[in-house]
Amino acid sequence: MKLSKLMYIACFALTASPVFAAELTVNCNADYPTIQAAVNAANPYDTITVCPGTYDESVLIQTEGLTIRSTEISDRGPNTIVRRFAIGFAPNSGPHSVTIKGFSVTGSNVCIESSGDYNTIAFNNVSSCNLGIRVNAGNVGNNVHHNHVMNTSSGGITIEGYGGCCGSAGPGMNHNVHQNMVYNAGGEGCFYIWASNTEVHQNQASGTCGNGGINAIGSSGLHIHHNEICADIALFNATNADVHHNELTGRITNENSDDNLKKNKEELSTCPVPAPTPG
Repeated sequence: MKLSKLMYIACFALTASPVFAAELTVNCNADYPTIQAAVNAANPYDTITVCPGTYDESVLIQTEGLTIRSTEISDRGPNTIVRRFAIGFAPNSGPHSVTIKGFSVTGSNVCIESSGDYNTIAFNNVSSCNLGIRVNAGNVGNNVHHNHVMNTSSGGITIEGYGGCCGSAGPGMNHNVHQNMVYNAGGEGCFYIWASNTEVHQNQASGTCGNGGINAIGSSGLHIHHNEICADIALFNATNADVHHNELTGRITNENSDDNLKKNKEELSTCPVPAPTPG
């Protein structure tokens, strides 16, 4: 009996795991000349490694589980330059469990966009876009971390909620936004968060921040903590928010009676965030 059960578990693990995942390379003296060509050829859970170069591509990803990474992850891809990454089609018809890591992404409308669940956007330099990074409405469990976003006209990092803006919070979105730096973002602000049950922590915002350093709107159960913000934190109809241990030059505004605010340092005389440097 015990042996049969162990054999069943082992067989299930083999069939459920991507044990035959391959690695494809782009511009590394092998495989594919463009990122899109590698993406089109990849199978679920393959890894695509991209060597330095300028890729004037709007890369569309429709295969689940892909990891697309540069060879310059620790430096956020200063020499691996891409125009745009889109994980699926907006708002929520994209693949899940995709990772984009280690690129300089510049010059597009939305430079990196996720329309699927459990995707990871990390260690990228994003600049000169309309919107830097956007997770679209209706998706869950995205992890956005260690990105530098600079000089965007309509928003830095935007995490949308369920079914539309400003009050349609819907079921829990459970995204994690951490250890990002946003500098000079217009419009919606440096961090625009309206996805419920999202954790926003250890981020930095400085320069111009449009409608707020962290602009939280119409969501429930946000956890905002240990951020350094050279602007305001605005809680427009953001109910049951837990906001603590943040440092900011502005104030926490529009809080609701059921929000929990504690141990925040407001109206600091100097910005707690050092001036950004390239890379």
